Amino acid sequence: MSENPLPVTAYKDRMFIHLFSDKNRLLQLYNAVRGTHYENPEDIDVNTLENVLFMNMKNDLSFAFHEELSLYEHQSSMNPNMPLRGLLYIARLYEKLTKGMGIYSTRLIPLPNPNFVVFYNGLEEMPPECIMRLSDAYQIPSETPLLDFQVRIININYKENMEFLDKCPILKEYSYFVDLVRNYRQSLPLQEAIRQAIIKSKENNVLKDYLEQHGSEVENMLMTEYSREMDIAVNRREAEEDGELKGRIESIFILLSDYKIPKMLERRIRAEKDTELLNKWMKAAAKASSLQEFRELAGLTQTR
Repeated sequence: MSENPLPVTAYKDRMFIHLFSDKNRLLQLYNAVRGTHYENPEDIDVNTLENVLFMNMKNDLSFAFHEELSLYEHQSSMNPNMPLRGLLYIARLYEKLTKGMGIYSTRLIPLPNPNFVVFYNGLEEMPPECIMRLSDAYQIPSETPLLDFQVRIININYKENMEFLDKCPILKEYSYFVDLVRNYRQSLPLQEAIRQAIIKSKENNVLKDYLEQHGSEVENMLMTEYSREMDIAVNRREAEEDGELKGRIESIFILLSDYKIPKMLERRIRAEKDTELLNKWMKAAAKASSLQEFRELAGLTQTR
């Protein structure tokens, strides 16, 4: 195995990035993505924007190779704004690559072709491959948009896209390892599930050298990664619940729009977090023929 890691120390909490921080592995992945057979990993020129928080987004890996500028990301959840994020990130990279070249001169500055790939291994059902386009977000659709940016989404879940995984053995082993962790998590605490997956993988000669060298790091990386995924899921659920509450509250005010609602009563309604109580108030607002009747039906006669 290669001992030439890419300089991505800012992202050590992600196993996928750490694994492909080896140029030999990264070249294998690139060949699988592009259908090529390049053999010299030293031709890869890494240009990941390290330690730079741009639009609240960090790219996992970016590198220049044979006149292409590749952006690789690993995602466990789908985001419809990935084309926009990719465009913003690659614009920042182009800015970095062309610095001092005189963009207002009469000489054309050659640019490497962008190639943005997202490796998806989430639990939502996804096809083996799909394309997301920036133009899908345009408010006025056009068959020939003047500006577009494509993201290639590759499903790397084990057994979901074996044709592609067979092209990149190291990615296939990573996919198998992640699948093991998920299976063990069904009956074991997360940390123990990770440890059992490491043991089982080494027994089956899956990522054996890598896990023997970085076993404890892998455990820490996955604990951090899964904790982050849980935080994201909780925040998303709370946001959805908050949106539902706001929707019910606004519905109450729409139903009571013919009446002048006192400030204290308005604050009381807006402060409520109980879904069942808000549903009761919605029914009261729909049924009431006066503000006083609403107060009585909703049990809010004491709020002035």
